[in-house]
Amino acid sequence: MVNNNEVHIKGDLFLSNCKNLKSLGNLKSVEGSLYLSNCTVLTELPNGLSVGVELNLSNCKKLVSLGNIGNVNRLILYKCSNLKSLPSLSTLKFLDLEGCSALESLPDNLKIIGDLDLRGCISLKSLPSGLKVGGDLFFQNCNIEQLPDDLEVGDTIFSNSERLIEKYRDKYEILDGIVRGRIG
Repeated sequence: MVNNNEVHIKGDLFLSNCKNLKSLGNLKSVEGSLYLSNCTVLTELPNGLSVGVELNLSNCKKLVSLGNIGNVNRLILYKCSNLKSLPSLSTLKFLDLEGCSALESLPDNLKIIGDLDLRGCISLKSLPSGLKVGGDLFFQNCNIEQLPDDLEVGDTIFSNSERLIEKYRDKYEILDGIVRGRIG
């Protein structure tokens, strides 16, 4: 449906593997899921884009900005290797940033109901204040060496940082490079 030059999709939209897709034009909302994995020349999303269920941008290697993204429940940015930061986001059910090697920061007060995957985010040096993760927090092969005082994690923290493990040994149970325990 097109209103005032804005495009609104009632169901799911599958555009994965569109190797020449550079822009989503006037796309304003997708009530279902939006699949854009392997759109290797896509660099940004339209401002205010709202996705009802899942936004999958896996392997969008030239993606540098999500713009001012609207609502989304599940956000998958696996191996978006040029993405440096995220905008403020509403509460997410799941956030996958594995392999986002240029990612330098996360927004403050980020809330994830399920898991947060930061494995391989080698440019990320710290976690933001107010971070709340209801499930597991993964950050193996990262340069994160300090946890914020107000971090809340519902399940398990997974890290292979020897410095982090040594620093938090007295505060958390550590088994084979896994930091376990409820924080907050």
